[in-house]
Amino acid sequence: MASIFFLITLLSCDSEPSEREKILEALKEEPHKAKELALQLENPIERTQIITEIVENYPHRTRILCEALPAKISQERCFRINQRPHLWKEQRDHLDITPTAAITPLEEDCSLDPNINTCRTAQALQFVHKGDSDSAFQACAALEETRWQSECFFTISEELSLKPDTYEKAITACDYAKQFAKSCWHHSVMGLASQAPQHWNDWSWHSQMIALISAVWKTRDQEFKADLHSHFWAQSIRRHVEAEKLVWENIPQEAKPHARAALTMQLIRKADSPIKEMNEWLRLAHKAIETAPAQSYPSRLKPRGFDPEIDLWKKESIPEGCSVISYLGNSHRISCEADDIDWQISFLEASARLRPTDLGLIGSSTQSEYPAVKQTAIRLKSMDVTASPDQQTGRE
Repeated sequence: MASIFFLITLLSCDSEPSEREKILEALKEEPHKAKELALQLENPIERTQIITEIVENYPHRTRILCEALPAKISQERCFRINQRPHLWKEQRDHLDITPTAAITPLEEDCSLDPNINTCRTAQALQFVHKGDSDSAFQACAALEETRWQSECFFTISEELSLKPDTYEKAITACDYAKQFAKSCWHHSVMGLASQAPQHWNDWSWHSQMIALISAVWKTRDQEFKADLHSHFWAQSIRRHVEAEKLVWENIPQEAKPHARAALTMQLIRKADSPIKEMNEWLRLAHKAIETAPAQSYPSRLKPRGFDPEIDLWKKESIPEGCSVISYLGNSHRISCEADDIDWQISFLEASARLRPTDLGLIGSSTQSEYPAVKQTAIRLKSMDVTASPDQQTGRE
């Protein structure tokens, strides 16, 4: 994908820049001016076409332009595109998925938006909301450009995954998302986990969702099925902890590592304690689980900044007595059977995501007596923990 700066250099050779070129130039130095220039385009169709084309080409740098779009449909897609790391760099279609059936593209015209990609995606979502997933699939199939056809299927999969009854359809939509299929599968369990607020501490419901995932994945990749189980638990438990609803008593064994990850995230953000003191963090953690969901620690006036979305995992050998699990539903981490070791790893993963960066705890743990803790600290120290998603090495 061409950079904005390279394109601007080429455009500067022209004598009179177009409105599109002026907006691109402003994005380089003064993003707010780019928005002002966009708002000056009085023709709503022209404004929509110019902004959407820029956003589709530079989906991780153009969020500021979304509010300048004149229609809600185009705004929603603009914001969504700017939140999609899988669109920020080229993705290989290396999964070689062959959907069970070809889809006949929808012949019905679309007049919801001047941009055809926005239009067909919005049309597909309307069909989903009406309970007509077949027509939704056809609307996406009507898009000719592979990238945006795949993203359309990704988008309707997210909607379908919000209800257990249509989860299987959501996974089928992911099959048609081609190069985005893996990310789509992950997002499908996020949809299920988003229903957790209606089921706080209802472990029977959680077991039903795990069974649903297993049923849909019965004839699919079993290793990936286990990964989806882990992502579901991570996402749901994280919501419990963030809402201060998690009751530690009777937590299923498979959920406990995710509870540690979520709680350490909250502690390292909110507790008024020095970052590099691991023993103090462990003391706070053990005290916190005794009083959960009530808060048991002195809080900072302002929580530390935190980036929960960054993927800091890379494949490596796993120490004995440990395994790989989801981290907050967005990455992975080593998890160990020994509780105190697992707490330490959770704190290291959380500290790597602090903003501004503070690697004090990681640096002091590179000489840990525990191999899994030491290995985690060394990995995190070696990575660029501030890299944008298009520069990260995870999710390969």
